[in-house]
Amino acid sequence: MLNLIKLDVINNYKAGVLTVFFLVNYRFGRVILKKKESNRFFWIIYIPCIFISRGLSLLFGCSVPFSAKIGSSITFKHGLFGVFISGLAEIGDGCVIFHHVTIGSNYGSKRQIGAPVIGRGVIVGAGAKVIGPIDVGENSVIGAGAAVFKDVEPGQVLKPAKGYL
Repeated sequence: MLNLIKLDVINNYKAGVLTVFFLVNYRFGRVILKKKESNRFFWIIYIPCIFISRGLSLLFGCSVPFSAKIGSSITFKHGLFGVFISGLAEIGDGCVIFHHVTIGSNYGSKRQIGAPVIGRGVIVGAGAKVIGPIDVGENSVIGAGAAVFKDVEPGQVLKPAKGYL
């Protein structure tokens, strides 16, 4: 876990101290979430992690629950401002996520319920939406403002749809 925290600090220090603090708290909360079922002692540590996470979520306007699986070396280029990650989502190692990104489940849909599984080295541009039980292949690029509802092949570059006024 200390290696993950070290990588979070190295990759996100330019995004700000609060972003790094949020990620460190996420790493601790994630570990404690797994262990609290087997030992009641961990509840004592888990409760402050929840309060810190909720407070920083209000400050950033983001949601990154401890149940989300986030790999190592993840980079939030512009901090966590407006970032929403579903608790069911999985994000691979070395991903870069910009601001106002939604990686969400399609809860409430009539289709198969689920959340994205994002491969290693994926770049998700500002304002992109990745929704539903889809797989995003390794080293893909999802452009700013793109809405993704279907699987993405490894190495594919997705551009947003053009809109005209």
